[in-house]
Formats: sequence, structure tokens, C-alpha cells
Amino acid sequence: MKVLFHAPTAPALARARAAAANLHRQSHEGMVRIVASDEAVVAAVRAPDPDTDVLLILCRRALEAHGVNPPAGIELAPDAGYLLARLQAKGWRYVRA
Repeated sequence: MKVLFHAPTAPALARARAAAANLHRQSHEGMVRIVASDEAVVAAVRAPDPDTDVLLILCRRALEAHGVNPPAGIELAPDAGYLLARLQAKGWRYVRA
């Protein structure tokens, strides 16, 4: 099982973190990722979560648009929309948080 949670807002990031953490605990053979775009990248930088940041991918374009520097150790994608489309084409299931 491969599940992508897409979080474009701060409340969506909170929902994605909770859902991803729960799914990650339940499914040891699956892969779970959170893709943060738009204003969710600001929330991710301002309020890190050590339990789910290992699952997080931040949109570099959104970081630049909001003038936010990415924290060390968090994966970055050049463009969240492209990443979401590419991973769905590879069989990942999309969930909008």
C-alpha cells in the first residue's frame, strides 16, 4: 500500500499528520507520505512534528513563494502538483487532507 496525503493548508497539514501517523503505525509493509503545498509549508516549518516530519515532502515553489527557508532533513520537491501526479501514475493512492 502506498498512500499520499496532500496538505495545502495548515488545518489540512494537521489532519494529514494525524492520519499518516495512524496509517504508518498500522501498516508496516506500506509507504505513507505527506505532501505539503501552499500555506501548509509555512505551518510545517513553524511547527515541526518529529513523529511525522520523516514522512513529509515540502513543495520548494511554495516555500519560495512564502519566503520560508526549509528545515534541514525534510525532503523537498520542486513542484507539489507534479510530484503528486507522478506518484499517482506510479500507483500511489491520493488522499486530500
